[in-house]
Amino acid sequence: MNNFAHWENIYASKKAKEVSWYQELPLQSIEIIKASKIDGKATIIDVGGGTSNLIAELLRNGFINITALDISNNAIKKSQFQLGNKSKHINWINSNILTANLPSKFFNLWHDRAVFHFLTDKNDRELYKLKIFEALKPKGFIAILAFAENGPKKCSGLPVQRFSINTLKDEFANNFYLVCGNQHSHFTPAGDEQKFISCLFRMK
Repeated sequence: MNNFAHWENIYASKKAKEVSWYQELPLQSIEIIKASKIDGKATIIDVGGGTSNLIAELLRNGFINITALDISNNAIKKSQFQLGNKSKHINWINSNILTANLPSKFFNLWHDRAVFHFLTDKNDRELYKLKIFEALKPKGFIAILAFAENGPKKCSGLPVQRFSINTLKDEFANNFYLVCGNQHSHFTPAGDEQKFISCLFRMK
């Protein structure tokens, strides 16, 4: 999962609207976060957000304690530029999530749209889940969006791990229970349909 050069090149060579995962409005992410019923002061971390519009939408929806983490420094710089002065209110972390130094028991909600499905190695997924467990407050939430079982086999040239709602539920069953899960389609800027699932979990 240490694909630093790959992602640096992607965000250096492509505009935000040119990547296949671009969303004008990150509707499914906003809906799954709102389903947690956390308030505006809750601490949220967006993992692997790239140049997503999610942070801007969270700010519009009244959330004020946001951390954004990405492996690509180019992605972070572009995100900061997009947000303008609002970027000063965001805590930015440039790191591989598997080696990131995160505060302990700090976050109320962990959001991940399309990082977990790049973890095709079981050991990497176990380390990732440990990071979540250590960083979330008791009874904290995970909002994960990932490729469905009938979704693409690759993204950005990299292999992915596809999930059903049940198999994703099984991944987190030791420490979390499923609050809700949905299936939806994402349409790329080129018009291609990609099957996704979105799930909200809460710590037991």
